Amino acid sequence: MPETGPENESALWEQQLYQYAAELQELYKLEQQERQALAEEKLVLQYRVRELNSLNQLFQVQLERVAEMTELLRDLDSRLNAALGSATWDEAQARLKPLREHVRELLNKPSS
Repeated sequence: MPETGPENESALWEQQLYQYAAELQELYKLEQQERQALAEEKLVLQYRVRELNSLNQLFQVQLERVAEMTELLRDLDSRLNAALGSATWDEAQARLKPLREHVRELLNKPSS
Protein backbone atom coordinates (compact mmCIF):
# COMPACT_ATOMS: atom_id res chain seq x y z
CA MET A 1 0.00 0.00 0.00
CA PRO A 2 1.38 3.50 -0.94
CA GLU A 3 2.35 5.86 1.83
CA THR A 4 -0.01 8.82 2.26
CA GLY A 5 1.62 10.54 5.15
CA PRO A 6 2.57 14.21 5.40
CA GLU A 7 6.09 13.61 4.01
CA ASN A 8 4.67 11.96 0.88
CA GLU A 9 2.12 14.77 0.38
CA SER A 10 4.86 17.35 0.81
CA ALA A 11 7.01 15.58 -1.79
CA LEU A 12 4.05 15.46 -4.20
CA TRP A 13 3.39 19.19 -3.69
CA GLU A 14 7.05 19.97 -4.24
CA GLN A 15 7.09 17.88 -7.41
CA GLN A 16 3.93 19.66 -8.63
CA LEU A 17 5.47 23.08 -7.88
CA TYR A 18 8.61 22.19 -9.87
CA GLN A 19 6.42 21.11 -12.76
CA TYR A 20 4.45 24.40 -12.65
CA ALA A 21 7.71 26.37 -12.43
CA ALA A 22 9.07 24.58 -15.50
CA GLU A 23 5.82 25.20 -17.41
CA LEU A 24 5.84 28.89 -16.41
CA GLN A 25 9.45 29.22 -17.52
CA GLU A 26 8.61 27.69 -20.89
CA LEU A 27 5.56 29.96 -21.27
CA TYR A 28 7.71 32.98 -20.39
CA LYS A 29 10.25 32.02 -23.07
CA LEU A 30 7.46 31.62 -25.63
CA GLU A 31 5.98 34.98 -24.67
CA GLN A 32 9.36 36.68 -25.05
CA GLN A 33 9.85 35.07 -28.47
CA GLU A 34 6.40 36.24 -29.56
CA ARG A 35 7.11 39.77 -28.32
CA GLN A 36 10.39 39.79 -30.26
CA ALA A 37 8.65 38.54 -33.39
CA LEU A 38 5.96 41.22 -33.04
CA ALA A 39 8.59 43.92 -32.56
CA GLU A 40 10.38 42.78 -35.72
CA GLU A 41 7.10 42.69 -37.65
CA LYS A 42 6.32 46.19 -36.42
CA LEU A 43 9.67 47.45 -37.73
CA VAL A 44 9.05 45.81 -41.10
CA LEU A 45 5.59 47.36 -41.31
CA GLN A 46 6.92 50.80 -40.34
CA TYR A 47 9.53 50.51 -43.09
CA ARG A 48 6.84 49.52 -45.59
CA VAL A 49 4.67 52.47 -44.56
CA ARG A 50 7.61 54.83 -45.11
CA GLU A 51 8.28 53.18 -48.45
CA LEU A 52 4.63 53.53 -49.50
CA ASN A 53 4.57 57.18 -48.40
CA SER A 54 7.66 57.86 -50.51
CA LEU A 55 6.13 56.10 -53.50
CA ASN A 56 2.90 58.03 -53.03
CA GLN A 57 4.82 61.29 -52.93
CA LEU A 58 6.66 60.34 -56.12
CA PHE A 59 3.36 59.40 -57.76
CA GLN A 60 1.86 62.77 -56.79
CA VAL A 61 4.80 64.60 -58.37
CA GLN A 62 4.37 62.55 -61.55
CA LEU A 63 0.64 63.33 -61.61
CA GLU A 64 1.42 67.04 -61.32
CA ARG A 65 3.87 66.77 -64.20
CA VAL A 66 1.33 64.93 -66.32
CA ALA A 67 -1.22 67.66 -65.58
CA GLU A 68 1.30 70.33 -66.60
CA MET A 69 2.17 68.50 -69.80
CA THR A 70 -1.51 68.00 -70.61
CA GLU A 71 -2.09 71.73 -70.24
CA LEU A 72 0.93 72.49 -72.43
CA LEU A 73 -0.29 70.09 -75.10
CA ARG A 74 -3.75 71.66 -75.06
CA ASP A 75 -2.16 75.08 -75.44
CA LEU A 76 -0.01 73.77 -78.29
CA ASP A 77 -3.04 72.28 -80.02
CA SER A 78 -4.92 75.54 -79.66
CA ARG A 79 -2.01 77.54 -81.02
CA LEU A 80 -1.55 75.17 -83.93
CA ASN A 81 -5.19 75.41 -84.87
CA ALA A 82 -5.07 79.20 -84.62
CA ALA A 83 -1.81 79.46 -86.55
CA LEU A 84 -2.76 77.15 -89.35
CA GLY A 85 -6.36 78.09 -89.95
CA SER A 86 -6.58 78.20 -93.76
CA ALA A 87 -2.89 79.02 -94.33
CA THR A 88 -0.78 77.56 -97.10
CA TRP A 89 2.16 75.32 -96.27
CA ASP A 90 4.74 78.11 -96.46
CA GLU A 91 2.59 80.43 -94.40
CA ALA A 92 2.07 77.70 -91.80
CA GLN A 93 5.83 77.05 -91.65
CA ALA A 94 6.56 80.72 -91.10
CA ARG A 95 3.87 81.05 -88.42
CA LEU A 96 4.97 77.88 -86.63
CA LYS A 97 8.66 78.75 -86.41
CA PRO A 98 8.34 80.75 -83.14
CA LEU A 99 6.08 78.05 -81.73
CA ARG A 100 8.60 75.32 -82.59
CA GLU A 101 11.32 77.28 -80.81
CA HIS A 102 9.09 77.69 -77.78
CA VAL A 103 8.37 73.94 -77.70
CA ARG A 104 12.08 73.13 -77.97
CA GLU A 105 12.76 75.46 -75.04
CA LEU A 106 10.11 73.69 -72.99
CA LEU A 107 11.49 70.26 -73.86
CA ASN A 108 15.05 71.28 -73.00
CA LYS A 109 13.99 72.98 -69.75
CA PRO A 110 15.27 71.01 -66.76
CA SER A 111 12.47 69.50 -64.71
CA SER A 112 12.10 70.80 -61.16
